[in-house]
Amino acid sequence: MITALTLAPLVAAILILAMPAQRARVVAMAGALVSFALTAWLLLQFDGKLAEVKVSWIEDLGIDYHVGLDGTNALVLFLAALLAPIVVWISWGQSDRPKTYFALLSLQFTGLFGTFTALNFFHWFIYWELALVPAFFLIKLFGKSEDRHKAAINFVLFTVLGSVAMLLGFLFLYQATDSFNFIKLPGVIEEKNVKVSSLIFVAILAGLWVKVPLAPLHIWQAPVYAAAPTPVVILLTGVMSKMGVYGFLRLIVPIFPDQLSQHADMLLGFALLTILWEPSLRCDRPISKSCWRFRRSTTWPTVYWALARLAWPRPASNLRMPTNWRGRVSSCRCLLTASPLPGCFTSLACSSNGPGIATVTALVDSARSHPGSPRCFIS
Repeated sequence: MITALTLAPLVAAILILAMPAQRARVVAMAGALVSFALTAWLLLQFDGKLAEVKVSWIEDLGIDYHVGLDGTNALVLFLAALLAPIVVWISWGQSDRPKTYFALLSLQFTGLFGTFTALNFFHWFIYWELALVPAFFLIKLFGKSEDRHKAAINFVLFTVLGSVAMLLGFLFLYQATDSFNFIKLPGVIEEKNVKVSSLIFVAILAGLWVKVPLAPLHIWQAPVYAAAPTPVVILLTGVMSKMGVYGFLRLIVPIFPDQLSQHADMLLGFALLTILWEPSLRCDRPISKSCWRFRRSTTWPTVYWALARLAWPRPASNLRMPTNWRGRVSSCRCLLTASPLPGCFTSLACSSNGPGIATVTALVDSARSHPGSPRCFIS
């Protein structure tokens, strides 16, 4: 079923290209609704245990087709599936090359769903890139300003360079561990007593750094948000900006606890730099779309600030994801409420039991009482 919800928009994209243009939006909506319905059904059946599909793919390299649903990706997958039909609905009046537009939109949905469900780096990376390529063409072909071409080029250059760094980092990590499996990698590293180089950590972090983004690799974001069509901006801010933080939770925290503890001060510094970058911006107009969207984007560096702060004063042996599913869901809860509640990512507990729901609820209530001032809550 996880595979079906991921590939439904891909099937829709193929059908869109084969059908008349006037049916493109209907087919795109059908694919998005199928994915949403399957996601909702999976979450209703979710009992806290890892629900996975694992099929041997390339045995010589230890590559499996491995997808799953757990507390780390459940809510962000639901968010992506919820926004998919909303974005199609907002795009319903699209009259400029509707077949191309809705086909690209559907391909992007597949990339996003695959990114949030893949548990093996090989096809996770394919989905990661698949989520970026349609966004580039949507911005370049359907953007609303003269700067859309430059913005699209900057977007793809920054993200591709980050992806190359992350790919190289994982290849070196595979050389040391013989595993691409996200679930097994922490145990393999501990069992084999693998000494993971800090360069590998930094390389993988770079790919996520660009996606959040953090200074100084964030300069692509404001022009892209200003040039992109409104439905694409919704995807960029609502889902794609969360890919970086999701990757942080899926990869960095469980696989690199030692390096995270060692370099947390660096993350703190760059997150703080990105947060303070906003007041230095000067807008020529009283209401600037690019500045307003950039102001919205600065909540995510606050998330990184909170995550880094968790690692900074604590020994690496205590830094790990919560082992129970409620703790993992609580850790990712701010992915649904990122704009007013960036500090809630600090519900990521550094204990084996994970945070309680009551604790997270208290943080939510406190943050909502001060919506204009992002802050970090330290558990």
